[in-house]
Amino acid sequence: MEKTTPQPPTLPTMGFVGIWVIANNPKKKTLGVMGIGRTSWLEGVKSGIYPKPIKIGRSTLWRVDQIRELIEELGGTQ
Repeated sequence: MEKTTPQPPTLPTMGFVGIWVIANNPKKKTLGVMGIGRTSWLEGVKSGIYPKPIKIGRSTLWRVDQIRELIEELGGTQ
């Protein structure tokens, strides 16, 4: 049986995304678009390195346009 390497999700054109689209999820063995762990992402948010989320109901979400800008600043593509 072939082993497949997990691929990071693609960002939607617009809207909002949750933490598991951005950060890696070790329990589900999925990659996030930023390729870092949840705790590292949240520490970066707290320190102001990464964009702040918004709350919609009980969900914590990030704007796709801000995530795309961050990826471009860091030299990546999406």
